[in-house]
Amino acid sequence: MRARLIRDGAAVEIAGLEWSEVIGTDQLDGRLAFYRSLRDRMGGRYARFYDETVRELEAVARAVAEQGNRHGK
Repeated sequence: MRARLIRDGAAVEIAGLEWSEVIGTDQLDGRLAFYRSLRDRMGGRYARFYDETVRELEAVARAVAEQGNRHGK
């Protein structure tokens, strides 16, 4: 699973082997919460499936925050 900023930082592309989606950066917190909940359910039993996705989305969230700091937001 990979996540990256696109459209000059206005959107995030999330792509796996079988599917991909594009979300607005305003949806990033919700999507990150969703994947964290999947990772952590049943005492972390599914962590191996979702750890990479969470790490990728966290990296994108940091990039969005840095972008906002550079632009004075």
